[in-house]
Amino acid sequence: MSSPLERPAELSSPLPVQILLAIFGCFLVLLEGAFAQWQVFFASAPLLVLAYVFYMNLFFANQLSILAVFLIGLFSELMFFDMLGMSATALVLSAIITRWRSAVLIHSDFLEIWSAFSLIVLFYASFKISVYAIVYFSFPDLSDIFLQAGMTILLFPVFYVLLVSAASAGQFMARRQMDSKIK
Repeated sequence: MSSPLERPAELSSPLPVQILLAIFGCFLVLLEGAFAQWQVFFASAPLLVLAYVFYMNLFFANQLSILAVFLIGLFSELMFFDMLGMSATALVLSAIITRWRSAVLIHSDFLEIWSAFSLIVLFYASFKISVYAIVYFSFPDLSDIFLQAGMTILLFPVFYVLLVSAASAGQFMARRQMDSKIK
């Protein structure tokens, strides 16, 4: 009988890819913070993480786990001093709704995907407003929240094209690596 140290490592495990995708989500949190420093996006930095979670749960549902989505949301809250658990819960609920709708949306045209994303953004903003109102018995500045939601919805096509391009490049490289292993 051989020990675990004598057996070769299992390189086909999906775990390294899932960890890299979660780290990329955390990088997008930092990118959101960088956009918030620009005068154009000061109060309306687009929610890149929400677009990323939507895209990943729509096309690669098994690659980005709900736990990773929750941890990305917690990282975002810690970075931006948000109420702990509010954004993370909203992201998880958005991911669950997207997974639930993915069977229909995956075969849809872009306009349907964009409208579904718009509804997810409105749900995300409404959830955060509701939690804030319940906890603090007042409403936050709604103009900033709706400006951020609008910027996110308007910039989604650009981010969608970037994600589709990155996914196809990743699939091309994976196919090329598999072909080199076969030869």
